[in-house]
Amino acid sequence: MPTITRCKRFDGITLLSGLALTLCATLWGCAKPTVPDALTCRVLIDGVPALEVRLVLMRADQGAPKPVLEGVADANGTIAMKFVDGAELPSDAVLELTAMIESVGSGEWQLNAPWSDPVKSPLKVKWPAGPERVDIVLPKKAIRTI
Repeated sequence: MPTITRCKRFDGITLLSGLALTLCATLWGCAKPTVPDALTCRVLIDGVPALEVRLVLMRADQGAPKPVLEGVADANGTIAMKFVDGAELPSDAVLELTAMIESVGSGEWQLNAPWSDPVKSPLKVKWPAGPERVDIVLPKKAIRTI
């Protein structure tokens, strides 16, 4: 009989430990919440998906641009956007977010001005974007090789 009680107690401790660990990870930012409606983006350079890029969407309607969403391209060029720590977006308003793009791979290219300037960048994304993927198209003149 003591074995059964001990097993039940062990299961309870394991369950509580798992819940506590999950709660701690969520509270301290280990697990960033994904964006509602699973917003995905692609960065296209001359019509081809860029594979080694980081995309940051910034809110500029309240003064200086502030990052709110971010993501890194996967092997297919798709970027699953996630909230930056502490960032929120209103669900009842349509906003225009400024896109900032940087190379995170081999570093063979950089963006030219004004595409690299968070204040003057013509790269804009509407929020909420809807369930479809958002393609951010860069013209060839926006890129310079290093």
